Amino acid sequence: MDKAKVGEAILKTLESEGCLPQTEAVPERPELQAGLNVFVLSVTRYYIGRLVKVDADFLYLDHASWIAETGRFHKAVAEGREALAEVEPYPADRIVRVARGALVEVSDWPHPLPESVK
Repeated sequence: MDKAKVGEAILKTLESEGCLPQTEAVPERPELQAGLNVFVLSVTRYYIGRLVKVDADFLYLDHASWIAETGRFHKAVAEGREALAEVEPYPADRIVRVARGALVEVSDWPHPLPESVK
């Protein structure tokens, strides 16, 4: 018996005996769309900006800022700019490209975008 068949047989046995946890369906969320303000966590940096475009390789942001330090993370995402510890905006006309291969998380940013250094 090959390894794949052994694995399938084990999985089938575990499922039939109720040994595997039941997973809940993840609620469907809309796709990332242009015009949405987002908070982006990449493997090395935080960004906040307005999503201009998404393609296979990049997220494109305008009115973007590099968030050098969030301070208390929960407070920053709950309260917005005033709670962020350190903000470094890009020039207003700059498009920032964040590589999709470096993304860890993208979430809505329901606050005004930071516009000045903090």
